[in-house]
Amino acid sequence: MAAILWTVFGLLGGLLLAVVLVVGTPMRVRFVGSYDQKLDLSTEIRVFWGLSPRLRIPIRRQRPKRKKQPRPSSKRKGRPPRWTSFSTESAADLFASAGDTLRAMFGRIHVEACRLSVAFGLDDPADTGLVYGLITPAVYGLGSKRCRVSDEPDFSHRRFAGQAEVELRFTPVAVVWPAIRFGFRLWRRAK
Repeated sequence: MAAILWTVFGLLGGLLLAVVLVVGTPMRVRFVGSYDQKLDLSTEIRVFWGLSPRLRIPIRRQRPKRKKQPRPSSKRKGRPPRWTSFSTESAADLFASAGDTLRAMFGRIHVEACRLSVAFGLDDPADTGLVYGLITPAVYGLGSKRCRVSDEPDFSHRRFAGQAEVELRFTPVAVVWPAIRFGFRLWRRAK
C-alpha cells in the first residue's frame, strides 16, 4: 500500500515539476503564413529555452457558421448590473490600469525574427514597375537586423504571392502575471 502511495506522489510531483518547468522557462513561438493561390498558416512552439523539438500546429480556416435568427430582446428586470455603479473616475482608472497591464504584457514578449517576402505582378509591366518603385523605398527604409522585408516584381504575368514569418520569445509566467494582478485589482475593487 505504501509503495502505491509513493508511486502516486512521485507521479504527481513529476507532473507538477514538468508544468512549472514549461510555464517558468522561456518559450519560442513561430507564426508562419504563406499565400500562393491558397492561404497556409501554421504555428510552431518550442519550450525549454527553444531547445525542445518543435510542436507544429497547422491553423485551418473554419467554415462560416450559419447566422442564427435574432431573438427578440427581453427587458431584464431586477438589480442592475454591477458595472453600472462605477463612477467615471473609477472607469478612467480601470481603463488606465488595463492599458498598463497590456503594456506590461507586451513588454515581456520579444521579437526574435520577422521576415516578409512578397512577389507581385500586374497586367501591365509598366504598372508593376510603378508599384515596385513606390514600395521599394518603404521596404528598404523599414529594414532592421531582426526584421527583413523583401519584394520581387513579376513583369511577365499577373500574380500575388507572399510569405510572412514572426518568431517570438517569452516566458509564460512573466506574460500572465500582469493579467493576474489586474484581475486581483478588479476583484478587490468589486468587494
